[in-house]
Amino acid sequence: MLQVSKSESCKGSESERRDEIRYRVILFLSLQFVKRKTAASGECEDRLLKMSIVTRRARNNET
Repeated sequence: MLQVSKSESCKGSESERRDEIRYRVILFLSLQFVKRKTAASGECEDRLLKMSIVTRRARNNET
């Protein structure tokens, strides 16, 4: 689930840590939504992978 190790939490500025936590929460909730919506159709794994790629690209474009 969402876990931040002690070493990770000590890196970067406060706003960077907050952004990372926000990103992880949004990704987790998005994946849960996609998993629920696609579980019956059998396309769950493909959509989860695509969602994580799209989310990662969006995050990289913000910086």
